[in-house]
Amino acid sequence: MLKAANFTALNAIHQSLDVNDPSSVSCTQDFESVKRLLLLLIEEGDDVVLIAHSYGEISASETAYGLRKVSQAIAGTEEGVVGIVHIAGF
Repeated sequence: MLKAANFTALNAIHQSLDVNDPSSVSCTQDFESVKRLLLLLIEEGDDVVLIAHSYGEISASETAYGLRKVSQAIAGTEEGVVGIVHIAGF
């Protein structure tokens, strides 16, 4: 639906959920995975709305904090995170 409406839809990979030994990965790697995608979109000139479910809300909220549109404007960039949709989260 999003792509049909001409929106870019990407899925962040949470490394802590896709390893043989989850104790070898921390939330920090998950945050970095989401941040890479956000920065890619922001650098392309797009505003971003995050849609996060369950554990994904932790990394979405943490990562979006410094990339909010208001924060980005202060730093001289017009684009940023304009919202987060939380679905059945913590």
